[in-house]
Amino acid sequence: MAQTKAQLLGPVVGDVTIDASTLSLDAENNKVGIGTTEADLRLHVNGPNALPSSSGSTATGHLTLRDKAGSATHGMFMGVSNASPFGSWIQSQDSANNATNYPLLLNPNGGNIGIGTNSPSTNLHLSSGGATQLTISNTSNSLSDGATMGTIDFSAGSSNTVNARVAGAVEGTSEAGGDLVFETRADGGSLEERLRIDSSGNIGQGSATPTTPNGSNADNPNNGLVFTMYGDSPAINLVHNVAGGSAAADDYAAINFGRTGSSTNPYRAVIGYKQSDDILRINAKNSIAFDTGGDINSGERLRIDSAGRMGLGVTPPTGYGSGRVSLDIHSSGATVSHLALTNSTTGSNGSSNGFNIIQSGLNTLLFLRESGFMSFSTAGTEAVCITSAGNVEVGPSGAPATTITAAGNATFAGVVISGTTPNWGSATSTGIELNPAAATNYIGIKNSSASTVTNTAFQINHGLDVTTSILNSGAATFAGIVKINQTAQQGSTSKLEVTGTLDNSYPQYSYPIMVSDDAPYNSSGGPGGGIGFSFKQNSSGGYAQAGGMENVLGNKEVRY
Repeated sequence: MAQTKAQLLGPVVGDVTIDASTLSLDAENNKVGIGTTEADLRLHVNGPNALPSSSGSTATGHLTLRDKAGSATHGMFMGVSNASPFGSWIQSQDSANNATNYPLLLNPNGGNIGIGTNSPSTNLHLSSGGATQLTISNTSNSLSDGATMGTIDFSAGSSNTVNARVAGAVEGTSEAGGDLVFETRADGGSLEERLRIDSSGNIGQGSATPTTPNGSNADNPNNGLVFTMYGDSPAINLVHNVAGGSAAADDYAAINFGRTGSSTNPYRAVIGYKQSDDILRINAKNSIAFDTGGDINSGERLRIDSAGRMGLGVTPPTGYGSGRVSLDIHSSGATVSHLALTNSTTGSNGSSNGFNIIQSGLNTLLFLRESGFMSFSTAGTEAVCITSAGNVEVGPSGAPATTITAAGNATFAGVVISGTTPNWGSATSTGIELNPAAATNYIGIKNSSASTVTNTAFQINHGLDVTTSILNSGAATFAGIVKINQTAQQGSTSKLEVTGTLDNSYPQYSYPIMVSDDAPYNSSGGPGGGIGFSFKQNSSGGYAQAGGMENVLGNKEVRY
């Protein structure tokens, strides 16, 4: 069909129509219609509605801007969609190959862009009367697990180097699940993933798999959410900042543990740091338990209950009574429990250093592993001391030099034994038995300042039972009666035998036995007292002899 061209030369008054489907001028309303004689606005371009062409060389739309005279094929095309939701579009593409698309520049020299607002306050300002949304979409139906759906990039410099990125990643292969991924670039490095929130809400820092970082299982055994930090010495820092704001020095930087179903007291435990006291506090409404060896609540080692009772290896028992604090140590897998005390002097290995309190089966041991002493005090004063040599001192004094030293009186309700166990033939016997190391050794009670036997007050030559004797190398004084109850048999030793050698220098003053009466002489001439010996043979023994010796002081005579 031949084309007809028209030119308008000079002024035109009134409406002008050049081919109703091509151009119309509405002089009365100052409107120009292209493809229509009924222009809606000053310029009305009429054409078929369609989406931009994505192939071939036949463009779609209502308006194009292109340097056709300069043989440029790239241009901008504008149109209206013919499908719901019937949007209008702008497409920058190649007119000779509609599959080639070009950038579309909005305010390339600067200036804010507003969507939903006529006064944008930022480079891109989105506004609406409801929840404003920005959607980044990947329409592919064949995305693989972990594939990127879209990104928001943050770049710097004229080269537009991307230094940070927020991306959406597909989880699974049905395009129905996704993760949110945060990436950053170290100075001079490359973009690396730093944080991921997976489709279940688990958070991983340094790991794309929060529940299984590096192949290990970090999942919550109670199937709750997980926050995993994976990397070289990860740390969480909570810094209490009192510079500005409403925080005070006596406030806490805290981690709270709560529960649902309680609007008045949702938090049941807290770990908090108080700057003013420089103290870390751990608090729970009921108990605090420490587990080792596996999953949580599978290997409890230590528990502190709400009353302050502590159990090491056992739940603190409550049988001690109300209001009482206790420390219980229990070995559930062994018959021995240890409490070790060590310091910088003893060494740190409690199994070979320091002091141990040991419960071994039914037996209790106090075990000092060092060459020191053990001291027991009451009211701030030492009451008992045991030296490294095994000597025991009772009472406040110096280190005992003997096996047992009593600074005060000592009372024994039962038998005190030295050496081997006595065999007195009666379980009810009481007294003191001293057993020397050898049969010829002496056992004595002597003056503590004496070093020789001459000052011994009481000494026994152990010997054989039949020759046991009482030996006093000095003087012996008895305030009461001295009785010898041993029965003397015929031909055996006498009840009392005194032997010795007279001093020939003074035979008149040398007596094997000397008995004196301290009663005063009677001044009237009567006897004041007497000293006598009587001898009587038991008639049952076959002898009837009897005899005696008497010294009557008053008469100065000796009677036989």
